Amino acid sequence: MSDASGIVGSFYDFNGLRQLRANAASTDAAATTTRKAASEFEAAFMQIMLQTMKQASEPLKSDLLDDNSSAYFQDMFFNEMAHFIAARQSMGLGKWVEDSLTPQPSQTPGQPD
Repeated sequence: MSDASGIVGSFYDFNGLRQLRANAASTDAAATTTRKAASEFEAAFMQIMLQTMKQASEPLKSDLLDDNSSAYFQDMFFNEMAHFIAARQSMGLGKWVEDSLTPQPSQTPGQPD
């Protein structure tokens, strides 16, 4: 059984994403792969949210300390922070996506939902 945890270190790790897709095809690693894919979705969502928060604070920024390199490293920091938040499952969005993607056993008629 291949372990899907730790495959994708970054959103820009295309080899890790390719390996994650290959693991999704195998039935023995499907649950772990689903969990990792849900975590990556939550990280992408968090990154979009953090970028939006950054854009909202643009009018408050001073030109005194502004340069392209600090913006580049700030974007890298937001990316890593999004992955950290997703790994801790702080928002629960990844868990919700995982539960939505996991097939539920069919209930027998007459049982409450």
